Amino acid sequence: MLGTGGITPPPEGYWEAIQAMLKKHDVLLIADEVITGFGRTGSMFGSSIMASNLT
Repeated sequence: MLGTGGITPPPEGYWEAIQAMLKKHDVLLIADEVITGFGRTGSMFGSSIMASNLT
C-alpha cells in the first residue's frame, strides 16, 4: 500500500509469500500502519485482520 500516493492492493498470495520468506530467514516484519494504510484495509488497523505467528 502507498501512503499519500493512493492505494495499491497486493496481488493474491503476496502476504503468504512474504510470510514464508520472512519465516525462512527468521525476520520479523514491522509495519507502520499510519503510513501503510490506516483504515484502508477494511479495518482501522490492518494488523487486526492479518495472522501473526510470533512463536
